[in-house]
Amino acid sequence: MDTLTTEPYDHRSTERTMPSEVITLLPARTLNANDVQPEKEAADVGAYTKLVAHVRVLKAGTAGNLKLETSATAEVGSFTAIASASWSAAATSNLVFVTDGFARYVRWVADGAVAGAPIAAVELVMKQG
Repeated sequence: MDTLTTEPYDHRSTERTMPSEVITLLPARTLNANDVQPEKEAADVGAYTKLVAHVRVLKAGTAGNLKLETSATAEVGSFTAIASASWSAAATSNLVFVTDGFARYVRWVADGAVAGAPIAAVELVMKQG
């Protein structure tokens, strides 16, 4: 006779959660005017449908903005701004930004007004579904 065993229901089952991945897009570093993540280092987020950016300005500068850009290809001149993905580098902050308005690649950019040596970091949580 076979023995039937049952496992208790695990409410933390991954069957009900969105698959996701976390990466560091911008490790904590000092920003300068016109700093740009090179195209070939942009994050490939094409397999995901939602992007959550955790943006931290750890030390405020005196001016400028940190932004996210997106592109279908990782080529020079192909990146464009992600709507509303711009944060002041002139004040310390700890913010979360959620969007589904991106193409395959995402990168960070410090605009030309950045001054005062701000320190910033960006982590991305990419989600499916």
